[in-house]
Amino acid sequence: MIENINLGKYTEPSYQETLNRSGWVEYGKDNLFPNYLIDLYNSSAVHHALVDSIAYMIYGQGIQLTGEAQLQIEAWGLNEEIRKACLDLKLQGGYYLQVSYSLDRSYIKSVEHIPFEYIRAGAMQENGTVPYYYHCLDWENYRKVGVTPICSFDVKKKNDHPVQILAVKPFSIGAIYYPKPDYMGSINWIEIDKQVAIYHNNNLNNGMAPSMAIHWKNGVPPKEERRQIRQDIERQMTGAHNAGKFFMTFPDGSDQAPSIETFALSQASEQSQFLSEKSTAKIMIDHRETT
Repeated sequence: MIENINLGKYTEPSYQETLNRSGWVEYGKDNLFPNYLIDLYNSSAVHHALVDSIAYMIYGQGIQLTGEAQLQIEAWGLNEEIRKACLDLKLQGGYYLQVSYSLDRSYIKSVEHIPFEYIRAGAMQENGTVPYYYHCLDWENYRKVGVTPICSFDVKKKNDHPVQILAVKPFSIGAIYYPKPDYMGSINWIEIDKQVAIYHNNNLNNGMAPSMAIHWKNGVPPKEERRQIRQDIERQMTGAHNAGKFFMTFPDGSDQAPSIETFALSQASEQSQFLSEKSTAKIMIDHRETT
């Protein structure tokens, strides 16, 4: 008897927007979709290089003005903040700036970029505006870290709210509160590129051993015992992190000694090469790069 073993099921990450009881709109099923995008950025060499190069081209030579306007840009250090914002614009689809007024509220004292993953939008009013945004350094542990509401950018409210958030969110189809990056269509392919790298890395760590099946020939265990063995194997073998490991079957046979069947590594290498080339091509297309 052969037990079919599910070696892991990929679930596409959720980017749904959900208003919770605390007043902010969660981004993704676990409210960590921006962090997931950062993880993809750090895990895929192709995607990482494209995001960096395109963000660099968006920034260009920064803001170049003349006279007092340029002096003000330099006083704020705005070019450096815009450089950071351009990376968020490409990676996350939008960016946030913190605008701070002087003590007498007569002028803007500073403009600073805030990492996109730190901000969540508040509930939208009937006129379509978002009056407050919420800042947290770690949304996964927001109860411990704390959340700070910050007024949305509005010059009329500067007396009561000297620190405000300016949200830059290009239009995204199907989105209300959060913009979507322009490479959304290739996220699954970026994930494949990431997993291929993890697979090869772990295959090396496991001694380049090819995958194999162990066939136990001492009879078929009870159903509950087979189920337990299957669960144990699934916990050990799920995903690319367990490249080079094995699985087991329970055939009926008179020979009590188990047999070991190895799988050809060349087939895995060919499949891996195909996936790598295919994912690279798809990622480049979605980033609108042709070479």
